[in-house]
Amino acid sequence: GTRELFQECEAAGVPVVISSAGFSDVIEGMLARGGVNLPPPPPPGSRGRKGGVYVHANRMVFDGDGRLCDFEPPLVHRQSKADSYMVLC
Repeated sequence: GTRELFQECEAAGVPVVISSAGFSDVIEGMLARGGVNLPPPPPPGSRGRKGGVYVHANRMVFDGDGRLCDFEPPLVHRQSKADSYMVLC
């Protein structure tokens, strides 16, 4: 299934970009639960991903008590999802 497809892409050096207006924390958790290895987040402004699965979605920020208090900018919405490839690759 999906994990094998992602592994084939990684082995071939093809990056997979998942762009969503959802929450990266949820997407990354589901991928990890499915056995998909995620590379560390790329440094801001870096280019030229070689392979791996990259998630471009809204990242939640929690306070010291574990309550949601904000989202990391920039927010991803349906009009900005097309920009994901340019941000990550």
